[in-house]
Amino acid sequence: MTDKQLCDLLHKGDRTAFDTLYQRYWKRLFMYAYKIFEDQLVCEDIVQEVFIRLWERSRQVKVENLENYLFGATRYQVINAIRNKKHTMPYEDILPYLPVEDSVGLLYEAQETSQIINSSVHALP
Repeated sequence: MTDKQLCDLLHKGDRTAFDTLYQRYWKRLFMYAYKIFEDQLVCEDIVQEVFIRLWERSRQVKVENLENYLFGATRYQVINAIRNKKHTMPYEDILPYLPVEDSVGLLYEAQETSQIINSSVHALP
């Protein structure tokens, strides 16, 4: 079947048409996303999100040029992933800024907390 025929069926809610489109395009979309982002797990999530949105919107929007729609949606999701990654710092970048307490202070604090908890439990009826 052609993409146009599958899109017509998809617009009617045909799950088999959706599965066929998924099998036809998922690998190409993944490779497209991976060439830009180079993170397998993120790219798998991106492609999955593109198809989820295609299915959710299939009854409201009739896609005329499926290939352009899918690759455009994938590009948009990759851009969002890049933008979101810029706002998060890896743990290695954060660690030097965390305060370091000496182990004696932590041990004393743990003992004190344990005593407070024990005395509170013993005070219960």
